[in-house]
Amino acid sequence: MHLSRLLGLLCLLIVPLTTVLLSFSGGPPAQRTGGFGEGTCNSAGCHSSFSLNEGRSLGGDFLIEGVPESYQLGQTYPLKVLISHPGQSRWGFELSSRFAASGAQAGQLVSVDGFTQVIESGGIQYIEHNSVGTRNGVPDGPVEFQLNWIAPDPSAGPVSFNAAGNAANGNFNNSGDYIYTAQAQSLGTNTVLLANFVSGNSDALSSRVYLWNPSATAGDVTVRVFTLPLSVGMAQELTTTPIDLGTLAARAALNVKVVEDILVPLGIPLPYTTDGGDLTLEFTVQAANIKGAVQVFSSSFASGTNPLHVIPSSSAGSPTVLVANFMNGNDASLNSRVYLWNPSTSAGTVTVRIFTLPLSTGMAQELTGAPLDLDPLGAKSAMNINVADDLLTPAGITTPYTDDGGNLTLEFTIQAADVVGAAQVFSSSFGFGVYPLQKIPSTSAGSPTVLVANFMNGNDDAFNSRVYLWNPSASAGDLSVRVFTLPLNSSIAEELTVEPFSLGSLEGESARNIKLAEDILTPLGITTPYITDGGNLTLEFTIQAADVVGAAQVFSSIFAFGTNPLQAIPSTSAGSPTVLVANFMNGNDSALNSRIYLWNPSASARGDVTVRVFSLPLKGVTALELTTTPLNLGSVGTSGCEGSGECKGALNIKLAEDILTPLGITTPYITDGGNLTLEFTIEAADVVGAAQVFSSSFAFGTYIIQDPPGAGAGESSSTPDPGPDPGGDEGY
Repeated sequence: MHLSRLLGLLCLLIVPLTTVLLSFSGGPPAQRTGGFGEGTCNSAGCHSSFSLNEGRSLGGDFLIEGVPESYQLGQTYPLKVLISHPGQSRWGFELSSRFAASGAQAGQLVSVDGFTQVIESGGIQYIEHNSVGTRNGVPDGPVEFQLNWIAPDPSAGPVSFNAAGNAANGNFNNSGDYIYTAQAQSLGTNTVLLANFVSGNSDALSSRVYLWNPSATAGDVTVRVFTLPLSVGMAQELTTTPIDLGTLAARAALNVKVVEDILVPLGIPLPYTTDGGDLTLEFTVQAANIKGAVQVFSSSFASGTNPLHVIPSSSAGSPTVLVANFMNGNDASLNSRVYLWNPSTSAGTVTVRIFTLPLSTGMAQELTGAPLDLDPLGAKSAMNINVADDLLTPAGITTPYTDDGGNLTLEFTIQAADVVGAAQVFSSSFGFGVYPLQKIPSTSAGSPTVLVANFMNGNDDAFNSRVYLWNPSASAGDLSVRVFTLPLNSSIAEELTVEPFSLGSLEGESARNIKLAEDILTPLGITTPYITDGGNLTLEFTIQAADVVGAAQVFSSIFAFGTNPLQAIPSTSAGSPTVLVANFMNGNDSALNSRIYLWNPSASARGDVTVRVFSLPLKGVTALELTTTPLNLGSVGTSGCEGSGECKGALNIKLAEDILTPLGITTPYITDGGNLTLEFTIEAADVVGAAQVFSSSFAFGTYIIQDPPGAGAGESSSTPDPGPDPGGDEGY
């Protein structure tokens, strides 16, 4: 007979054998929490001297403490279970954590205090008291049980914590004991996203924001609108309450037009030209892991496509250090701006250090004798910094600044947590795009930095290609690069370097400006202009210093693919597949070319690549999936590499030829202006990617594609009948 059934019979017979009853002091059987259809020791008819929770009217209580309002993947949350009752002297409990929607196990329960243990039944974990944890003889309470909860992927939604407790009298039978229940819930994390620069000047520019929900749960979307003053004055909120933008469906996209969907409902006169039309938008989506991108453009000009910043739900409170890896101080030909946004409730002072960015391989020099004070950045506020007027002139630097082509590196320190920023360099007819500032961590593991430039062009007859690196640490590091082809067709990339090519050292607190043709291809003996595969190349830099950041730029005299941040490859990997989202692609191949570039940094495994294609409606209707099953795109990584320890490789994917045509989708694809969202799954860890949309005379820039956290909770677990409950006050 099953043990729980046997003990249940003993309970029902109320056998008064001390030896049997003592055996239950080690903890109750599973499925006694009172949640998800489970019973308790009271409902099973054992500890039934009093009705369930009757003890609360007599001064007793049973609580779950520490459950977060919302949770983040992999975060460890310390929880407490407390029980008390006047006159009682022995204590027990049982608790589970399960997804509210499915009842499946949610996260991991961990015993930490020596008074608890974890058991499992039907795929569900239960944490409960052990024999020591009953604290026999401790009067009245409260008695405390401590545990940790390691949170799951929040995309599966809210988590319910259910617990039952026993305030026993220690008389070694099941009479005179009070049974309690308690519940708590943690919501799947909301996503807060920031568009640091959009334009409301509808006479000159169109502004769009694209949101993608990778989760299985729909979420309502709201937005707050803030000014972005051209001076260093405080930003003002233009929304008295957040604007409701409707619901972002599960596994769907939303295309938000700034003018029609946000400014018009607010009653803001158009065109909005205050502060040059600049605005900051803060989106809150009631779903986890939302990704987004913003785009500002006219019929002949684009500020580029750049990813929205994710604002964390909690903060360590330390200062934020942000780097603008390429700015231009030549204000006679180019305007340069930096936009900062403080999501916290505390203002913070802002200072900046200015460094040269030499065109040669010479050392960068700091141009500020001491950090320049830029006044405070208010709480929930934005700052618009003009490089020439607000930085160079106060620092006594002559403008237009034309040394090194006007190039500069800026390092901002803001005495507030989680500040985000973006940089922009443009003229009246030309734009390097908007790109996010890169955050320097306050502490470092000290390991080397590996950075990838996913798209560079070696055709120096047509394009200038540059890579900018910044070393925030106090230690210099040797710098080397490996060069890989990036084939236009689906053939395997080849490495052009026999061994890593040394580029010298990157000094501490210093920058490097690397010219692709002169500093890399020519010394390697690669003929320039390099025109194979349209000139496309992938570069992997290794710097023997921690936390180095970088940016890449490809441009000609009349055209720019923009500035995009280099992507860091982690030194260790969890080994799970990578999921990447390109939030805006265009399938109108009569007007625009669209490309995706993937890089697999793995030394041990090629990765199969599949893609799902979703519409991106111009209106606020639900996106539709255009793929019935994921489309197989082959593998990314070196052919035949398994076992060789060298699988690094790149993949260059043409949207029209490699994805839409095989799917039978007519091209040019012009529905919704040609807009599409692509979700790639690669069976290799830590793959990075970039997306590019351009025509022969116009570019939306190159931007990194985004990596949503991993899969959800999986299938629901059925709960078997727990059967009758064992007796004995020590058995709960």
